[in-house]
Amino acid sequence: VTRQRTLAEPTDLTEPIFRAALELARPEVRGKRIRLLGVTASNLGDRQQLALFSTDDPRHRRAIEAADLVRRRFGDRAVTRGRLVGADLPAPFERDPRNPVDRRARGMPIEPDETPDSDERRDNLAVSDADDSPMDEP
Repeated sequence: VTRQRTLAEPTDLTEPIFRAALELARPEVRGKRIRLLGVTASNLGDRQQLALFSTDDPRHRRAIEAADLVRRRFGDRAVTRGRLVGADLPAPFERDPRNPVDRRARGMPIEPDETPDSDERRDNLAVSDADDSPMDEP
């Protein structure tokens, strides 16, 4: 199934693109498990001043730019939407306690003998915090 939408106004923010994708996908995926969902952007251009009296909230723009900066520095999994945390979704929305970067993010020390090899540095999409829950311990 393929759907497309052209935004009414140009944007360099993720939120309008996310909302458009969500609106297109929601009727198709309601109650179904989805294995792959792709979003493509086209008609790209340079950033430019659009309107003198823009409704664009500068605080919102700064928050998005700050989140993008954190993602560039610490990886795509460093910042996510709050409502996705603990939503029983597989990684990348949940942290992997076996990944040294995620251990450091949780305040857990990385043992000296825990030097990750190349396979362990990759995201493990099949593991979430639910697999390593302290509730499972006796």
